[in-house]
Amino acid sequence: MINKTKVDPYGPFKNEDFEEETRVKVGWAKKTQFVLIFLVSFGLLVVQGRQCVIKYLDKKTATGDTYSHVSTVAFPELTICPTYPYKLGVLQENGIESLSDMQFGWQWISNYSTVSAVQLYEASLLTLEDIVIQVRLDLEQEFEGSTKKIIVPGEKVCGKEIFRGTEYYYNGRCFTIDLPDCVRKLGVLEVVADFKDKTDIFIHHKGQFLSPDSRSRVDVDKGSFVKIAVNHEVIQMLPENGACVEGFGPDMTDSYDQCMYSSLQNLMDEAEGCTVPWLPMKENICTEEYKRKNVFRIYQDNRRNQKDVCATACQFTNMYFGPPVTGKSNPELAHMARAVFYFRRTVKLTTEYMRYTWLSLLAELGGYTGLLLGFSLLHLTKIVDPILECFGYLYTKSFKKPPKSPQVSIVH
Repeated sequence: MINKTKVDPYGPFKNEDFEEETRVKVGWAKKTQFVLIFLVSFGLLVVQGRQCVIKYLDKKTATGDTYSHVSTVAFPELTICPTYPYKLGVLQENGIESLSDMQFGWQWISNYSTVSAVQLYEASLLTLEDIVIQVRLDLEQEFEGSTKKIIVPGEKVCGKEIFRGTEYYYNGRCFTIDLPDCVRKLGVLEVVADFKDKTDIFIHHKGQFLSPDSRSRVDVDKGSFVKIAVNHEVIQMLPENGACVEGFGPDMTDSYDQCMYSSLQNLMDEAEGCTVPWLPMKENICTEEYKRKNVFRIYQDNRRNQKDVCATACQFTNMYFGPPVTGKSNPELAHMARAVFYFRRTVKLTTEYMRYTWLSLLAELGGYTGLLLGFSLLHLTKIVDPILECFGYLYTKSFKKPPKSPQVSIVH
């Protein structure tokens, strides 16, 4: 009979010391693995977090385009300037031989001592009635029962003057068509302007006639017409990076033009104590020759904002003209100059926005933290819970009343 005995292959090595040693080694291996992975993950989190912060601090922007109805976005202004701006006869009567002497030669003083600089300037200018016959607006919706609105010089619409005087050295006094909201909101699709003589028309963003970045020009001669399709694009930039401002003046309600006029006047007042005549305030026009020459130089050096006397406006308009259609007018219109502008019903609005906001920063940091370390907001409870328990224990210990000692009665 054969005796079958099971042989334990690990018998010689199976002992409690060996098993304990193995558990210790495996434990250290696990701890080392965890520490290494944690350090690598934490290092990656620091690197990626730094990149996220740098990306946020760069403040890079992008633009997005939307298309809006013409009645809901800023409608451009039309500034009408006479090509032959001053009355030459008046200038010559006061000793100024040519228009260029007034425009470029700082000659705005009369030979007659009884005629002040302001009086000469005002007398030499063409009035609104000397320039404009009428302006017709074609609207998408009816205004006072009609989709056509004819405006003549001196007429008010919705209680507001339509033509606003705008001073400019070359053209003397121009007149800006400033449409009230009651008309603009009806959707202006066409503007037909009739003039008595050759005229320059500037189309620009509201309150930015003096800005070289936000205007386009067209002219029309007497006995002729010009028809142009206008495609204007409104741009809205962000003021966060300091490259532009939302408004001007102490209350941030002034326009770019108001800022320019005010800045030019301050520069001239500081330099000579007087100004050129092409500013809204004309109380102190220079009369001495050397002062006239100096303030004229200051005006020319800054009228286009060459020295950044005013910040750039955050909202402006890019003007794009289609190919102009020009020709001679019919005999019945030969006594006037006509300009026709066609505006698009849908206007492109380009808005600047931050590509990487603080919310994007938090989201990306949270994603990396969860991916690399496995933490989320829910894990905050593991930190908060012990603190709450500690406070709870201290609170209980502070307000828990000690047990009353039992009263012992001694019986004799």
